[in-house]
Amino acid sequence: MIHGLRATYQQAGCRCLPCRASEATYRANLRRQHAKGIQPLGAHVSAQEAWKIIRALLTEHWSKAQIARDLGLKTAILQLKPDVITVRTLLKLRKLARQRLRF
Repeated sequence: MIHGLRATYQQAGCRCLPCRASEATYRANLRRQHAKGIQPLGAHVSAQEAWKIIRALLTEHWSKAQIARDLGLKTAILQLKPDVITVRTLLKLRKLARQRLRF
């Protein structure tokens, strides 16, 4: 067990001063990002915009396999939840749309 890591605080339940300080630093940074309106890449957001981009790509004769490949997904199958998506995936889709559709 390595002390002073947030993972040790979370997973091992260590409450020593260095581990608590690491957790406190993470939480403070997270609060600052929220105050500035910045969402972490792993946060979930509505998938409405993502599906709009996907429909636009499909109308331009892109296959779901091509979209999945361009997004860097492990498989060539586009499997996204219908209601939520991570910020990271949404940003990748926006970049793909800018490159392919000239948004």
